[in-house]
Amino acid sequence: MNLENVAANAGVGEETSASEVWKSVRPQKGSSVLIVEDDVSMEPLWSYIIDEVDPHAEMRWVTTEEAAEKMIRQRLELGQPYDLIVSDIFLSGRRTGIDLWRRYGEGATAFILMSVIGPEKLMRMTGLHEPLPPYIQKPLNPNECIDRVRNLLKNDE
Repeated sequence: MNLENVAANAGVGEETSASEVWKSVRPQKGSSVLIVEDDVSMEPLWSYIIDEVDPHAEMRWVTTEEAAEKMIRQRLELGQPYDLIVSDIFLSGRRTGIDLWRRYGEGATAFILMSVIGPEKLMRMTGLHEPLPPYIQKPLNPNECIDRVRNLLKNDE
């Protein structure tokens, strides 16, 4: 069945093109988001935030930098980088969210770090001299997170 038949069978008038009908019936592709956070109690909050921004988004959750690195490499090998990576700084395991950002900040269109420590104090503690990616301080404000994620994903389009 071709697109014209789909349009005719859908009762769409002649003024509507087959490609417009296809756009309306094909599944929508959402953003791909990776959350790297060892506090799994935050998963419902992040699900809410991502769903508010993009109801069709695919959200993955891992608790360590090592697991995130594996998922990022898999996506890069497929030529499908994440649209957004959100990583806590202090994670379970040997490495941190900063290690992940340094290695794979380019493995996503956008990257957000989050921590209970403010960015200035973090930079003093770690001796970081390079600018940090967008940063969210805990406790998270859902509206601030929604705005930040929406702006970052919108800039990707």
